[in-house]
Amino acid sequence: MTQGRVSFGGYSFFRVITGSMEPTLAVGELIMSETVEIDQVKVEDIVCFRSQSTATYGAIITHRVVEIDKDEAGD
Repeated sequence: MTQGRVSFGGYSFFRVITGSMEPTLAVGELIMSETVEIDQVKVEDIVCFRSQSTATYGAIITHRVVEIDKDEAGD
């Protein structure tokens, strides 16, 4: 286990520690994640990412994608 996750065979495993994703993901549930290219992420996907916010910097955050914004260049 390193930095809050367990990785095995190209997948990372996380334990849900807050109720923010209930009822979809319950506290204590184990979730599996794989790394994908950003252009593969779609609205309604559940994603895990390392926080860049000052208050939670470095923590693994799990959220559902509700909107995807692109700039004029399509980025």
